[in-house]
Amino acid sequence: MDDDDSRGADGCTPIHTAAYSASVAVVRHLVEAGADLRLHDHAGRSARDCVASRPPSRQRDKIIDYLTKAKLTALNNSTRDFLELSMHAKYEPPPCTSCGNNVTY
Repeated sequence: MDDDDSRGADGCTPIHTAAYSASVAVVRHLVEAGADLRLHDHAGRSARDCVASRPPSRQRDKIIDYLTKAKLTALNNSTRDFLELSMHAKYEPPPCTSCGNNVTY
């Protein structure tokens, strides 16, 4: 999702801006479109950190909850994808350092 992860001068992505604006609909749209919740701005803040810095409100709490769940889901899916790939990947041992031939076990 290159377009939605483009950064401003402060390192914020559209998901940072939407979260800070407390726009639940825009945050959901960006997450569903694949916004990368792992990204941090130049100050080291995630989108969740940005919305958490706002005064307490119902919208703020909804976004914090949504971003937390979305990030956990993304982490679970990426871990599952990694495990599936690694289980099906064919292991190719490195060549022998002395002769350069492939080693078979």
